[in-house]
Amino acid sequence: MNTKNVLGTELVPCSYDPITGYFRDGCCTTDNSDAGSHLVCVKSHSRIFDVLQRPRQ
Repeated sequence: MNTKNVLGTELVPCSYDPITGYFRDGCCTTDNSDAGSHLVCVKSHSRIFDVLQRPRQ
């Protein structure tokens, strides 16, 4: 793969279980047939969901 991230380094597969991405290749690659926004893959701790569910202040 030769796609680069915002830091200029090569992207690496993010998820194989479950397999994700627009092309279901585990990567955030896309093309003109992608009418959505399938461009971000994030690995985070499950506690992030607790933070996201808090009411906004």
